[in-house]
Amino acid sequence: MLGAGLARAIKDQRDAKRYPEAEHILLRIRNYPADPSIPSNHRGLDNTLARLWQVMGKNELAEKLLLAMTGKYQGMPHETLCRSSGIYHIDLTLVRVWQDMDKTSMAEKLLLAMADRDLQMSEEILCQPSGKTSLNLALVRLWEVMGKHRQAEKLLLAMIGKHPGMADDTLCRPCGKYDMDLVRHWQLAGKNEQAEKLLLAMAGKHPTMTEELLCTPCGKDDIDLALARFWRDMGKIRQSEKLLLAMVGKHPQMPEKRLWRSSGKYTIDLTLVRLWQVKGNTVRAEKLLLDMTGKSPKMSDERLCKPFGKLELDLALARLWEVMGKNRRVEMLLLAMAGKYPGVTDDKLCKPSGKHAIDLALVRHWQATGNHQQAEKLVMAMAGKHADMVDEMLCKPSKVHAIDLALARLWQDMGKHHLAENLLLTMAGKQPDMTEEMLCKASGNHDIDLAQMRLWHIMGKHLRVEQLVLSMTDGDPEQAMLLSDRRSPDYLTSLAMTD
Repeated sequence: MLGAGLARAIKDQRDAKRYPEAEHILLRIRNYPADPSIPSNHRGLDNTLARLWQVMGKNELAEKLLLAMTGKYQGMPHETLCRSSGIYHIDLTLVRVWQDMDKTSMAEKLLLAMADRDLQMSEEILCQPSGKTSLNLALVRLWEVMGKHRQAEKLLLAMIGKHPGMADDTLCRPCGKYDMDLVRHWQLAGKNEQAEKLLLAMAGKHPTMTEELLCTPCGKDDIDLALARFWRDMGKIRQSEKLLLAMVGKHPQMPEKRLWRSSGKYTIDLTLVRLWQVKGNTVRAEKLLLDMTGKSPKMSDERLCKPFGKLELDLALARLWEVMGKNRRVEMLLLAMAGKYPGVTDDKLCKPSGKHAIDLALVRHWQATGNHQQAEKLVMAMAGKHADMVDEMLCKPSKVHAIDLALARLWQDMGKHHLAENLLLTMAGKQPDMTEEMLCKASGNHDIDLAQMRLWHIMGKHLRVEQLVLSMTDGDPEQAMLLSDRRSPDYLTSLAMTD
């Protein structure tokens, strides 16, 4: 019972403040074995501990514990490691850990093995639902990460008794299950017309309706929010704003002071903040965000830059101030969130706080403001590296995906293309002296491949970009065109305001 309660807390918690406390409790219940990765007699507690380590970024510990729970250990042949143990929840947790560690090919093999399948089978067989919803959805999301959008769509549609060859009216008819998963997938795959049509149908609407009816909430917040965010991403700012305001009993013609008053509905207010930021109405967005945190624009910088304590809101305020050019406030807030203050030595400023989201936000801020040396020093410290290391050690992945990608992008901005390229190749399991064919083969991790594509574009290696795009999309022209739009190194900046 306790393990289940802690598992729910891990899933539902919005910030990491209490993760160390949860870890301490779990280790104490397990009687502090000499090596925490040695299994105890409580399988449920061990699995919960592995999941906790995963969200804390301690993936190597989680992997070691999960393998030991099934009689395996690191160093065994991949074929053995990727064999299903028959213990469903342990295998599924291991899949998630491997996905976080960029071991996507191993995660795929294990997921397929759990469904009694392997990669030698035809695509038609691989894309048939297994009968276990969590396994099917895990495979869909893994294939999305790997850029295998065709397979992901086939499996999702098969789960609701449909197939890609059906008419749009049939495909976009809600089935009540997995509709939101299909919307998310279509948007990710660039099939925006289908995504919008399905979202509207889920809300009981049709594209031919008047704007007034389209922007009237259907009464189901998850659907209304999804539609508002979709319209925002598609540039339909007016419709998105009307719908969001209507969800909290407001309308665009209201007095300004009423528009930026917090409604008390956290998710809707934060979505409005991000919408107004996209719209360029940053002053209104700032007032609403400050009102949500009990602050006012008239307060002193010291009070405004004191963290509210809710990670999502504090980071949203830092991003907004960046857009507004209030860089001094951004740095003050991020440093305070990390338990630091301006004026201390560089060594202290660049020492990781242990909170990856905050440290990476500070790295990105310093990078954006031209403080490349501080950004490099901090992100390298996060990766356990220092400037005196040889190139081979500098380009060795840290096993924390977000940190390695942040370092590669920073080196790209600094003109250290050789280091960035070697790091990305190593993350993808490649070496610079491989053949062109091997270098341009998709790694199976979409984020790494996209970063590599953008770097090669900047380096003028256009033939490699084209070959990598073809490999990432299995030669699908539609998907290749979508990827071509993502060559710009500024692409990720446009996605900074994720919901």
